[in-house]
Amino acid sequence: MSRFARTAFYTAAISLLPAATVTPLFAQATGSISGTVTDSTSSAVPGAKVTVTLPATGLVRSSTTNDIGAYTVPLLGTGLYNVEVELSKSRCAGYPSAGG
Repeated sequence: MSRFARTAFYTAAISLLPAATVTPLFAQATGSISGTVTDSTSSAVPGAKVTVTLPATGLVRSSTTNDIGAYTVPLLGTGLYNVEVELSKSRCAGYPSAGG
């Protein structure tokens, strides 16, 4: 390999090294909260509004249960979330997060 080729190769390798080492620093851990909403008889509750709140930042995200009462709130950062389920303005239940 000529001296010019070696210099170009090393320059290219050194130029790529910072990009390869910096990229992982921007990775973020995300997850989701999912579940099934049922009533006291264990029947599915379709159409219920599920709201998750991260008290530390004030982030609020919502979802609606499907025909079998299932819901998913995706792309949440790490933290302890509060979950609130609302079927109508008169019936509401809240559940604090058990994980984090």
